[in-house]
Parts: sequence; structure tokens; C-alpha cells
Amino acid sequence: MKGVLSSPPVTSLFGSSFSGLPDPAATPLLISLMNRTSVVRLLWASQLVGLTALVLWTAADPVLISLLDRLFNLPAVSVDAADWIARFGQLRLGLIAALLSVVAISFVGILIGMFGRSVQRSSLKSLRGLIALTAIVALWCGFAIHRDTIAWQGKRLRIAWRIGELETLAQSLRTAFPDSDGELPRLGPFMAYPFGTPTVLILLKPPSLGSGELCVGAVQRGDQGDIKFQLTGPDGGDWAEWHPESSQPRSFVGGLGDHHQLATSLRLGNGWHLVRYCDPAGFHDPVDLDLDAVAQAGPAESEESASPSQL
Repeated sequence: MKGVLSSPPVTSLFGSSFSGLPDPAATPLLISLMNRTSVVRLLWASQLVGLTALVLWTAADPVLISLLDRLFNLPAVSVDAADWIARFGQLRLGLIAALLSVVAISFVGILIGMFGRSVQRSSLKSLRGLIALTAIVALWCGFAIHRDTIAWQGKRLRIAWRIGELETLAQSLRTAFPDSDGELPRLGPFMAYPFGTPTVLILLKPPSLGSGELCVGAVQRGDQGDIKFQLTGPDGGDWAEWHPESSQPRSFVGGLGDHHQLATSLRLGNGWHLVRYCDPAGFHDPVDLDLDAVAQAGPAESEESASPSQL
């Protein structure tokens, strides 16, 4: 019985005993492993591949930017697993978790190999290694700061591929904009506002573009003959606009009295622009849309726009 009680604790795979005490021999072994040439190359490759994959994914996936915004603001955002799965999908959440885990583990490995005490020579323990680490940190910081710009440029490419479909929708509207409710072959049934001299068409069955992630919810005619398509769906939230040579995207008041303040625009070619307007409710994308906040913002805006004679 005495021999059993005095037997040493079993050591785990990571070098620490199940009794909770660290194994002093594990740290040099781990540092030595992280300083091997093959492991060092794998660590740097994991960082570069992970960063490149995340940049391309952000540009290609219209929903990922909303997920990243939530991850960067976790202390201020409630974490509800069911809500996150419903918004972003289990597959997307699993992939981003795996990608960020690999990046985090490889970064910790670089730090262990660089600053851990070891007599073994390694490229990590050099000026070149320190410069590489600084560059990696700078790249990740650059991505965190400019992730919205990356997503915006990615959307520009996706909309540019749909210019042909948008051009087909705009052809008939340039020559004869409807003056009453009706139906058009490609746009479907619509309601025209304001009555008498309509400048906006509310599409009752929004036509989809491409695979269906992008739809046209409304059409606005500008004072200079420009045609504005309000984009809806998972990849919506912005406007695709055709402008003649004498016109450029600018702030405007819609046919329903809604104010649109120009935020930014990108030229797509052939007179087409991708335009983003400031949202008075403070929303950045359709995924984060809060219907309760929209309902509260509506009466507030109507009160502000009321004339003095009505007050």
C-alpha cells in the first residue's frame, strides 16, 4: 500500500502531471521542438496561409464581415449559440473557429520558439525572425483595420459580374419610366410612388440576380435620368446605379420621402456605380438588421421631418 501511494504521478502527453504540477523537463522539449527547421517553416506557413484564406474569404462571402464584426466586439455583443447558428450557419462558424484556432496555435508556437530559453540555434532567434514576426503582426492588424474595405471591394467584383443583368432591367426604364402601378416583364408587379409623378417603384416580387443571394427590391429614378436599383438579400444593403455622363452618385431624397446620405461609391464601368448610403438607424449590413430598432427609428424620423405647422 505504501508503494502504491508513493508512486510518481502519470505524465500527460504535454509534459504536465495529472496532479496539476508542471513538468520542468517539458518546457525545454517544447522549445526545442518549436525551433526545428521544419516546424518553424510550418508555423510561418500557417500564419501566411491563414491570413490569405481569411482575406479571400472576407472578399467572397458577404456574411463573413458581419461575423468578424461580432467577433471583434464580443464584450459588447451577447453570445447566444442558437442565434449565432441561425444567423451565420453551423458550417461557417465551424470553419472560422478552425481557421482562427490554427492561426492562434501557430502564433503561440512562434512566440515559444523565439523567446523560450534554448541553446539550440534557430532562425526564430535572430533579427530576421523578429522582423518576420513584426511583419506578421502588422499584416494581421492591417486586416483587422481594413476588413470592411476588403469586403467592400469584394462586393464590387460580385456586382460587376451582374452588370449584364442589371443593364437588361434598366433598358426599358431609361426610355419610359412607369407613371402608375403596373407590371414589367423582368421586374414583375410593382407599386409606383408618389402618385401622379412617381420616382420610385416598389417591387412586389423582387427579381433575383445570379444565384439568388442578390435581389432588386426597389427602383429609383433620379433628377438627371439616373436609374438606381436598391439591392436586397444576403448580399444586399447597397445600391447599383446607372448614371449618364453628366451625372454622378450623390445624396438624394427618395420617392417615399426617405433621405439617403452618400457614404461612398465605386465605379463599375459603362456608367454603373456601386453606391453605399449612410443608414440613419446605424446598420451596416442586412444580417445585423434589428427590426425593433427600425420600428423605433421610423417614428423618430417622421417627427423630425414634420413641418412647423404640424407641431
